Amino acid sequence: MRAFAAAIALAVASTSFGQCEPIVLSEIPTRARAMVLDERGYLYFMGRGLEVADVRDPAHPRIVVTGLPIGSPYFDLALRVQRLFALHGDDFQWGEFSIFDVSIPEGTHRIWGPWLTGYSRGTIGGDWYYQLFFEGPLGVLRVYDISSGAFVDRGEAVRLDADAQRVSAFGDRAYVSTTVDVRVFDVRGDGVPEATGSIPIAGKLNPTASTGSVLYVVARDERLLHTVDVRRPAAPALLGSMELSGYAGDIAISQGLALAVSDALHIVDATDPATPTEIGSLGFDSLPRRVVVERGLAIVATDDSILIIDLSSCLPCLPDIDRDGALDLFDFLEFQRLFSAGDVRADFDGDGALTVFDFLAFQNAFQAGC
Repeated sequence: MRAFAAAIALAVASTSFGQCEPIVLSEIPTRARAMVLDERGYLYFMGRGLEVADVRDPAHPRIVVTGLPIGSPYFDLALRVQRLFALHGDDFQWGEFSIFDVSIPEGTHRIWGPWLTGYSRGTIGGDWYYQLFFEGPLGVLRVYDISSGAFVDRGEAVRLDADAQRVSAFGDRAYVSTTVDVRVFDVRGDGVPEATGSIPIAGKLNPTASTGSVLYVVARDERLLHTVDVRRPAAPALLGSMELSGYAGDIAISQGLALAVSDALHIVDATDPATPTEIGSLGFDSLPRRVVVERGLAIVATDDSILIIDLSSCLPCLPDIDRDGALDLFDFLEFQRLFSAGDVRADFDGDGALTVFDFLAFQNAFQAGC
C-alpha cells in the first residue's frame, strides 16, 4: 500500500508545465478483455479466467489470483465498495452475470451467479447498475439497485427504438450510445430510467465516459473525440471536438486528462472541454483495446499484454486555471469569472452543478499546489 501511495504522491508532486512524456513502468504478459482498478491498487481483469493483480507498486505488479473459472470472456467489469459486478457473453447471443466478493483481493470469489441474461453490456453509477440488453438490432436499458451490495431488480425497463451499442454512467445518469445518437437517461428514486435528452453523435460501438458536467464521446467512424455539456440533461450541448488518428475502442478520464486508445494511447488535455488538445501519445507493439486511469497511472490492455504507464509528466496543473504557468491571484480572478459566466470549467468538484463547494474545491487545489 505504501508503494502505491508513494507512486500517487510522486505523480502529484512531479506535475509540471513541461512536456508530456508517458513512461511504461511494467508489463503483465497476458491479454485482458475487460479490466477495472480499485482504489486500493488492485487490478481485476479477464485474462486466463478472472484474474487479480496487485499493482500497488506499479513497477513490480504481482498476480495474486489467477484462473477463476468462467463460462466465457467478461465484456464488462464494474466495482462498487467490495463487490465486483461482471457481465460475460459469447457471439452476441447469450450472456451471464456474476457478483464477486473482493473484500480481500487475494481471496476473490464468486458469491452470486452465474445468472443467464442474454447478451448485454453493463456499468455502475452511484447506487445503480445499468444493464443494456440487446434484442435483435434494438436495445433495452434496465436498472438494478445495488446499494445493499445485492442485486435488486426494480422491474422497469426502457426499450430503445435504435440499435443500442454501449452504456456508461455517472451517478443517477446513464448515457447510451446508439447508431444514430447518444441518449441521456435519469434514474428516479424508484429506479426507473427516464429518457431526458439526446445529442446526434452517430456511429458503431462509440465509447463514452463522463464527469458530472461533461460527457466524452468517441465517434469511431469519424475518428473524432467530442465533448458535451450535460449539466442540462434535456438539452445536451456540444462543447468541442478533436481528431483522433484511429478507431478508438475505449476512453477514460481523470484529473483533467482524457485518454483514448486507437492505434496508440492518445493523451488529451481536457481542462478546457471546449478545446480538447492532444499533448502526448504512446505507441505499442500490438493494438491497444482497453484503458483505465487513476491518479497519474494509466493501465492499457493490448492484444498481447497489460502495460502500466506513468503519466505524471502529463498531468495538468488544474488550479492554474488561466494557464499562464503560475499559481497566483489571477487564477482566483479567472475562476470567479468562469463561475459567474456559468462556464463548465468552474465545476471544480465535478458534480455537474456550480455551487459553493466548487469554490472550496478550487481553494484546496490551489493550496496543494502543483
